[in-house]
Amino acid sequence: MKKIIISLFLILGLSESSFSQIFTFKYNLDTAKEEGWYKLVLGPEIRANASSELTDLRLYDSKDSMQELPYYLAEEKDSEEEVFFSSFKWEKTQKQNTDEYLVRTELNEIGQLVLKISNHKDARHYKIEGSSDGKNWFSLVENDWLEPENSTTNTYYWTTLNFPKSAYSQLKLNFLDSNLSPIQVLDIGKYQTSKQESLWLPINEISYLVEDLPNEKKTLVKIYSSKKIWLNQFSLRVSAPAFYDRSAVFYEKTKEKNRKGKWIESINSISNFEIRTASKNSFPLNYYLEDTLYLEIENGDNAALKFEDFSFFQRPKYLITYFQKGQVTALFVGNSLLKKPNYDLESFTNASFTKRAPYPLEIICYEALEKPDEQIEETPFLESKGIMWLGIGVGVLAVFYFSAKLLKEKES
Repeated sequence: MKKIIISLFLILGLSESSFSQIFTFKYNLDTAKEEGWYKLVLGPEIRANASSELTDLRLYDSKDSMQELPYYLAEEKDSEEEVFFSSFKWEKTQKQNTDEYLVRTELNEIGQLVLKISNHKDARHYKIEGSSDGKNWFSLVENDWLEPENSTTNTYYWTTLNFPKSAYSQLKLNFLDSNLSPIQVLDIGKYQTSKQESLWLPINEISYLVEDLPNEKKTLVKIYSSKKIWLNQFSLRVSAPAFYDRSAVFYEKTKEKNRKGKWIESINSISNFEIRTASKNSFPLNYYLEDTLYLEIENGDNAALKFEDFSFFQRPKYLITYFQKGQVTALFVGNSLLKKPNYDLESFTNASFTKRAPYPLEIICYEALEKPDEQIEETPFLESKGIMWLGIGVGVLAVFYFSAKLLKEKES
């Protein structure tokens, strides 16, 4: 009796384990040329074949298909402005126990100097003059006060000296405290900013249909895809008319049953924006397209817009992993029943472990695997139909066993 029950548990467990490992796509990856960290770009094609939250990505060693390899996911950062210091050409001369600094800015206009100064205790007076020819000098700051901003972590500090905006190509900085020992200026320059634009991947699997509705003074664009896919950015190009300023809205249609069991259609707004001449006409759109997305444009009494194209983009996500030299791997996706894996590797993502930028990881080829007839919503093991029928079976066997035992005792 015990053997029968144990066998039933094993059969059910094996069947559920094998079912959970059904995938629809396999991506063969390039051989690791060196030991180290690797980064795979998860483009729109891979993500369209995976679950919406990428919980079904599984990485396996090609030589050992049972060895699941750890990874973690990273996302492209937002556009960021980076501030950095840029040095001017400058030289120092000593005059009457104080230093004079001649600075060549080569700028059309300037209104401040950024100084890197060794830490010191006492404040100093200074003046700044400007010149366009290096011969005739004119006052910008006659007598101002420099308070030390000593650093507790470095042997120097940064400070900014502001003055009226001017077009002088040369500046002269003098410290006026001749009775005090000079301070040490390590560098003179300016702050600059650079913007690091986010990377966007174009989505090719999107189709759309444009329909003008003159009676409603609107244009309706129906957007759809053969696969469910994330849309993170949207842009359009207008060919005519030359001048336009239109309100637009993205929305979706959903159906729900009311209390009487009747299906009711509702419209849910996703985002509103303006389409204008001389604008980039590029807009954020964080939407998971499952069926159809609608774009409605208000034309008013104007002619309908003529479009060159509509473009949709996805913010990249990356799979980061660690490979041994010569390791050959494959990525499997397409099993909505799998939950997000929990790997130790995600605890070792900071710079002290990665040390250098990951090597790029390329997809060599991919293949569509046999798709299961249907995938049902995942339920906890103890709530599954299999365990329910197993319980019923065990109960029936138990009743049969004790009934037979009771009958045998009665006969004896």
